[in-house]
Amino acid sequence: MFNEAFVEVLKSKILKKTQLADFIAETLSIEKETAYRRLRGGTMFTFSEVAILAKKLNFSVDEIILNAEKETPITNMMLKSYYSEKRTEVDEWEAMSVNYIKEFAEEADSEFGMALKSIPFPVLLPYKNISKYYKFKYLQHENNPSRAIPFKEVKLTDWGDETVQNTQHMFHKISHTIYIWDKKIIPIIIDDIRYFKSIGLIEEDEIKEVKRELFLMIDELESVASKGVFDDTGNKCDIYISDEDIDSTYTYLWSEKICLSILITHLFYSIMSYNNKGKCKEVRDWITSMKYNSTLISGTGGKERVLFFKQQREVIETL
Repeated sequence: MFNEAFVEVLKSKILKKTQLADFIAETLSIEKETAYRRLRGGTMFTFSEVAILAKKLNFSVDEIILNAEKETPITNMMLKSYYSEKRTEVDEWEAMSVNYIKEFAEEADSEFGMALKSIPFPVLLPYKNISKYYKFKYLQHENNPSRAIPFKEVKLTDWGDETVQNTQHMFHKISHTIYIWDKKIIPIIIDDIRYFKSIGLIEEDEIKEVKRELFLMIDELESVASKGVFDDTGNKCDIYISDEDIDSTYTYLWSEKICLSILITHLFYSIMSYNNKGKCKEVRDWITSMKYNSTLISGTGGKERVLFFKQQREVIETL
């Protein structure tokens, strides 16, 4: 886990625990007991605290992140808790996810941008059967290929409705959200489900539940696109439809104080760089450039918006 790896680096820089706690308390302007809780893992270091300590002690956060990723096949700080089977991991990652997003959301100039190859986590959150489909698809590759896993055997850890609502609201508190949507996302899901049905891994009643949630998700997206803002916060959400295929999913979280750039493959996030303004800017600029080959359908472009969502419903209806 990142927090554990970060603490180990701190300990290697300042060997005596009491001196390390004193250093952290003084550097971050926090109580010494709070510093001890950070070191014990009782509470997580925030993004800004990590950046301050790394700069003060002159070491790279990127390398810690990459090493932490090697310990687990699912590296997404946000999806880990949703897909994990272990309650202790769920508690840790859930707290970390909400704390990280909360820190970005509290910045007045915060921005969240994604060029999407698959349904993004903030949109996916309320829909357990769609989430289950993605985990089901992932497990076909993660496990022994000689033993295919039926959809009914896939288990998701239940966050609970309140946690789901709070986490989604936290994303919506980010000042400006940008989605560049690959128009093939829904057709690919439909084609995959047909294939898994043909080999007996998913049943008709299970397909109906996924289909029902896809319709609900499209209705919600269209509502956001028509207004150009999230209902619960009033913050801006720009939705573009890409006119070209998106090869991978790119994402960034950006503010003047902190930033994070991420590359996503098969829905699972691999962190590329934390608080490296140069690298974050590269991803941000890349996503910005993709707007020129995309059509804005939120808050404007009524004809294109109606046509896009009509096409998505027609594709879902074929399932």
